[in-house]
Amino acid sequence: MAKLTINQTMACLNISRQSTMKWLTEGRFPNAEKDQLSGWWLIPVEDIEKERQKLVKRYERKLSKVSTPAIEFVDNE
Repeated sequence: MAKLTINQTMACLNISRQSTMKWLTEGRFPNAEKDQLSGWWLIPVEDIEKERQKLVKRYERKLSKVSTPAIEFVDNE
């Protein structure tokens, strides 16, 4: 199972270190482990992908509100 570091997770999800650590404590990455040698958090790609999909769905709805091209609002009389 491939795993990413905190920095890689931040980049993948476009979230801050603070948010990443908060999500860890909230259990959003249930299979994350701290490496015993380095002390770094390692987060499975599968856990990250689940959260990424949630973000995509959330922002997809918001994006749909601004995704209509302005030209479609122009009267062509």
